[in-house]
Amino acid sequence: MMVIGLLGFGTVGGGVYKLADARTDMTVKYVLDLRQIPELGDKLVHDFAAIVNDPEVDTVVEVLGGLHPSYEFVTAALRAGKNVVTANKYLVCHYFTELTALAKECGVALRCTAAAGGGIPWLYNLERAKRLDTITSVSGIMNGTTNYIMDTMLHNPVSFESVLKEAQALGYAEADPSADIDGWDIQRKLIISANIAFDSLLSEADVPTFGIRNVCDADIAAFSSKNLVCKLIATGTKTAAGVAAYVEPTLVAATEPESAVPSNFNLITFEGENVGRLSFFKVLAGVLEPGMELINARTGKKERLGHLYVMMGKEATDVKSAKAGDIIVVPKLSETRSGDTLSETGEIAVEPLALPTPQYPVAIEAVNKKDEDKLGTFLARFAENDPTVRISRSEETHQTVITAMGDTQVETLLARCKEQTGVEAKLVPVRIPYRETIRKTAEAQGRHKKQTGGAGQFGDCWLRLEPNPGGGYEFLDEIVGGKIPRGFIPAIDKGVQDAMAEGFLAGYPMEDIKCAVFDGSYHAVDSNEMAFKTAARIGFRAACEKADPVLLEPMANLNIVVGEDYAGAVMGDISTRRGRIVGTDSNDAGETVIIVRVPYAEVVTYTKDLRSITRGSGSYSITLEGYEEAPHDVTKKLVEAYQAARAAGKKAVRLDTFVTNVRGRRLYESCGFDCLGTHVLRYGNLGPTAVALYEKAL
Repeated sequence: MMVIGLLGFGTVGGGVYKLADARTDMTVKYVLDLRQIPELGDKLVHDFAAIVNDPEVDTVVEVLGGLHPSYEFVTAALRAGKNVVTANKYLVCHYFTELTALAKECGVALRCTAAAGGGIPWLYNLERAKRLDTITSVSGIMNGTTNYIMDTMLHNPVSFESVLKEAQALGYAEADPSADIDGWDIQRKLIISANIAFDSLLSEADVPTFGIRNVCDADIAAFSSKNLVCKLIATGTKTAAGVAAYVEPTLVAATEPESAVPSNFNLITFEGENVGRLSFFKVLAGVLEPGMELINARTGKKERLGHLYVMMGKEATDVKSAKAGDIIVVPKLSETRSGDTLSETGEIAVEPLALPTPQYPVAIEAVNKKDEDKLGTFLARFAENDPTVRISRSEETHQTVITAMGDTQVETLLARCKEQTGVEAKLVPVRIPYRETIRKTAEAQGRHKKQTGGAGQFGDCWLRLEPNPGGGYEFLDEIVGGKIPRGFIPAIDKGVQDAMAEGFLAGYPMEDIKCAVFDGSYHAVDSNEMAFKTAARIGFRAACEKADPVLLEPMANLNIVVGEDYAGAVMGDISTRRGRIVGTDSNDAGETVIIVRVPYAEVVTYTKDLRSITRGSGSYSITLEGYEEAPHDVTKKLVEAYQAARAAGKKAVRLDTFVTNVRGRRLYESCGFDCLGTHVLRYGNLGPTAVALYEKAL
């Protein structure tokens, strides 16, 4: 018989009491509560000492909530040798590591699976999965209250406020719903889940969190018209740099499982590694056995050998050892790549084969946007198996770029992709990452005034723009005398950054600009952050028009190695590409080395051109270094194309999200949004936060 000391008799505590009372294998001996509750009779106590000092009580159930005195009660119970069950996510979020260690030290059980997804049960299954696999991500709907609100607004065109009242009446939301609708409840559940899954020590300050308080019925209707559903999603991902975790309203496609989660239900998922990676080895010396720990000479990191296999076609035979000369297969080596050497000391390294450096870039995308994830997985696997292929993702140009040796290798990649994954991919031109900046100092006023019958919008600011060569973006607050309240200054800064991301001449991001706000005015009622953000965008564009804006093009440095017979032809070709011959040299083989600086746009496909000129004998290396002003004809062409698009009635909708929200970003991309770039913003107390801005033409 389990004898329980119950801490708290609220909604949850009362439910626990009824459940225990209906069973024969447990009983509640004490209920701790400061109120007078006649129905409890002698079971009601007001002093925790009565519970902790009673040897008959073997289990303490804590449902008080909050940090204190819950922390003190739980630690005292554990030290007294009593098992503890808690649903207090706030407590577990802050003291999980300490409490689990204390429970282990005292030889008792600490059960907190009800703190997050208790009905699933989520934490219990997460711990089980962790013992079997390495968890790489956790995500999903972790709050029933917010899901009820979003689901109700989706199916019934009613206001947020009315749905919230309905949720409170049904008992789904507390009288003070802030913890739910502002995302703090789901944040704590995410912290608990991530700390268990990743052995991390996340705190509330580490997890940017945005709730649904500002989502309105018009937003829901607009999303629904695009077959999108808005859900409050928590996401935690284990990366090479650490753990990325955040909570924010996220658009999910109507075909995704999260979109169909009804009412106050939850849906949480995790992803783990599997045995998909197989490493082929040749044993050069000694004897290998399962369980051995070897050191990678390249990384210095340890790798533990699991099973050893000998491959015979597709069949794998498990072997107990391998000696010098054997070729074996080992699964699940995370840090080992082609050409690496493993040894007991990590000091023995066999020089890898000298491989040529790929120089032929092509952009690739899936014909069907839904296949982008499959394509990305395939490309990563292909690059691991072929060191002469490099895969990169440009956040600026919103392209996946393959850098290969030539057309034949790329064609092979496309064929294998379709054969192995069923994904049909296509090649598209590589976009050039142009920039924009200014050459003069200029001032302009940005004024935004809007009156719609109720509270209006008013923002007024004077901006001064200055060239800042090599200094990036700088924002200066020169407001004195309270002409603009300090609380609106960050909104002006963000408005300027948004305008810079959009560009002025041809829609390319702007850089190396110092912006100062030095004057302005405000309205005591109508002024708000959005109004000043809009005013800043207006003022920035007005100042840019006076500041002599200019287009910048990326430059490339090339070292071209050719036979003496072809040197003249190569130099002549470079001149036609607006390149400059910096110098010439010769190597030990008697070949001519031509050092060139040339606009990158002119040599993106130079591999094929050089092979044609030199009959396949020439080679080169390339590095991107710096930007220079683009000539008038290039600028004119790009500006005209940009203006033609705008004149054709191009309207756009823009969305931004955290850079780490890979799932959300992929959704935006699959819906036809283009990434305009990334920038770091400050959100309240969250500190610097990387945000990606997306745009879609309407």
